[in-house]
Amino acid sequence: MWAVVALAGIGVGVGVGYGALKLRSTPPEAPAAGAESPPSVPQPSAPAGPGASGVAGATAACPQGMRQVSGGTFKMGRESADEGLAHEVLQLSKQVASFCIDEFEFPNQAGAAPRANVSWLEARAECQKLGKRLCSEEEWEKACKGPGNLRFPYGRDYEPRRCNTQGGSGAVAGAGSFTTCRAGSGAMDMSGNVAEWTESSFGDAQGRVKKGGSFERQEISTRCAARESGLPESRAADVGFRCCMGVKR
Repeated sequence: MWAVVALAGIGVGVGVGYGALKLRSTPPEAPAAGAESPPSVPQPSAPAGPGASGVAGATAACPQGMRQVSGGTFKMGRESADEGLAHEVLQLSKQVASFCIDEFEFPNQAGAAPRANVSWLEARAECQKLGKRLCSEEEWEKACKGPGNLRFPYGRDYEPRRCNTQGGSGAVAGAGSFTTCRAGSGAMDMSGNVAEWTESSFGDAQGRVKKGGSFERQEISTRCAARESGLPESRAADVGFRCCMGVKR
């Protein structure tokens, strides 16, 4: 009798095990036509990288379209007496507070033609309309040289095709068209394309400092340390500007 019970138990166990195996191996039935699928759970997307959309995203310190430049000391001016022009100062340490700078030349839109043929007075007024201001010469040069205190936005040695300088497009290009002309600060086109007014006085009567050279300028004028003078009311087809502002507190 006990033998019969044992055999019956084995039969039941085999049957249960076979049923479980069949359930695991049987693929799930496809939903009937017209049946609604269960809602999927949205997954967070990865944040876009710097400049992925062509415009800098807003941060806690700077509004959209501007890059934050951390304050601190940098080397301002030319590296040696035989580099650059006589009115450029030899390198000296300058302390600059943190600030925000437009990623592109005004109107600060990727692909847009920079506004040129504008006087210093007009450039200053345009920045003020937006709650910004013209960059000081120190701010502009710090943003151009980046964390490495470079001679050009992209490196120490001149590379004529990196930015829109002499031998490039031969005309003013849309903002950011020369994608390799990006400074370590994230600002674009700080060498060539159009020269840019700054807030600073040049030191020769009423002259104001212009930085960056333009599309028709050579190496000497497109270094970060290069500077030129212009009267506040003067205009030129290769001179524009970009804006700066203090960081949000």
